[in-house]
Amino acid sequence: MSTGEEKKDEQTPDDVDNVVDMNGAEPLTPEAAFAQKEAKFTQELLYQRAEFDNYKKRILREQDSAIKFANERFVRELLPIVDLFDRATQTSEALKGKLETSPIKNEVNSFVVGVEMTQKELIQTLGRIGVEFIGAKNEAFDPQRHEAISEVETANPDEVGKVMQVAQRGCVFSGRLLKPAQVVVGRAKA
Repeated sequence: MSTGEEKKDEQTPDDVDNVVDMNGAEPLTPEAAFAQKEAKFTQELLYQRAEFDNYKKRILREQDSAIKFANERFVRELLPIVDLFDRATQTSEALKGKLETSPIKNEVNSFVVGVEMTQKELIQTLGRIGVEFIGAKNEAFDPQRHEAISEVETANPDEVGKVMQVAQRGCVFSGRLLKPAQVVVGRAKA
């Protein structure tokens, strides 16, 4: 093959006869071929833009989730302290009644008030970062949020299936259950 024959087989951009419609139909003009390629690139660009937007949204969701639950481990570490404060206030209530005639009654009362104030402040601080304590007397038993540690018979039909006593409060952090409330549930008499 000579060099002249090779040139015959090559396609040049100005050769209108060699530009064919994508469907293989009739030859296109250079303007039509350019418009066709432009439409194809525009379609690809829109696809890439949509892919990037989806990626960006996913990254933002993951980042929001990471920020939202970054404190979860810290909150889990504080829950036993809240439980200890609950026990301390329960014990202090029992002490108040026993020390009515004691000479140290005022000091004990001051100490109890200090413990209660500290507990209240801790719970308020945790509440500001999204912690909610669950488990209240007379609310309906919910196995998703409560752990029944025992049952107690009741003659009142309104108390059946309700929380009769809270042994330990549960905790929800930003909508996620960290610890179920341990409760005593009412049941109908046999």
